[in-house]
Amino acid sequence: MSLQILIDSFDIKSYNNKNNIHLINDFIKKYEIIRDNDIKKPVFTTTQKYNRYKARTQEFKKNKENKNIWKPLSHENDIKRVESKIKCNLNKINDDVYKPVLKDLKKTLLEINNICILEYFIKIIYDKIIFDKKFQLKYINILNEISNNYKLYENYIDIFSKNKNIYYNICGDKKNINGPFKNKNEALEHSFAFLNLNKMFILKLQTEFKKRYTYIEQIEKEKDDETRYKLKQRYIGIFEVLVILFKNKQILLDTILIITKKILLFKNINYDIECLHILITKINIENKNKNKFENIKIKIESLDFKLLTSRIKFLCYDIKDIL
Repeated sequence: MSLQILIDSFDIKSYNNKNNIHLINDFIKKYEIIRDNDIKKPVFTTTQKYNRYKARTQEFKKNKENKNIWKPLSHENDIKRVESKIKCNLNKINDDVYKPVLKDLKKTLLEINNICILEYFIKIIYDKIIFDKKFQLKYINILNEISNNYKLYENYIDIFSKNKNIYYNICGDKKNINGPFKNKNEALEHSFAFLNLNKMFILKLQTEFKKRYTYIEQIEKEKDDETRYKLKQRYIGIFEVLVILFKNKQILLDTILIITKKILLFKNINYDIECLHILITKINIENKNKNKFENIKIKIESLDFKLLTSRIKFLCYDIKDIL
């Protein structure tokens, strides 16, 4: 007898009658038989779900004998470990721990010689620079300190001699050989220029600059305020970084002029004016160089101000006043 039959047959109005008592006793007897059988062989083990689980468990035990199937390759573990240390160190940055963090980062970047570690470092420090505005300059200084460490680049190359000449390749990439060089120092000089972290950072900045309108498209479609803020900061952050690099004399005025020329195409005038305003108001243009920005003033004066929002009008006037 099933529980459902018991419920359906039970007389609720006269629950103490003989028929109800008989139904309950009959149910208990049959339940006891099922219970005893279940002790010998659990009912759930006869289901298809259990049988599939059992098959997978047996396969797991069988395959587990081959340990390489179940554990990541050692170099993958090393990469994850070093990436975690890089991120952890950069998260610690404040006014008090700059030197210890820098020291630890230098050691961490020497722990393995996979070039993907340098690429990861650039990715993380770029994000830190654009999102952690309070310590933007400190992150830039960390990048410069580490970038000027010759020992770092030597760790990521294999130098070898062939036919009395010196050559090198990036560790793990034996197909692309650099050389010939007269001596080891010449090879190291070349690798310093080739792998330079500051150079990698500029390439990252160029990539982000090319993606700026993609970020704008995503902003306009996005409804979540936090995501919109992050996307906008990715766009705006490009120009904040350019200002810092210019003030640090890491990029030339000519670079700024090339960038402003691209912005003046005004593919999205609201965002472009905002970014142009960041550059013009923060790079401290010397009087002797103001004539080089004349095209910006002319372009802004040609705009139909009736079509601009109040905020964009204000930014335009501000730019004109500086120029």
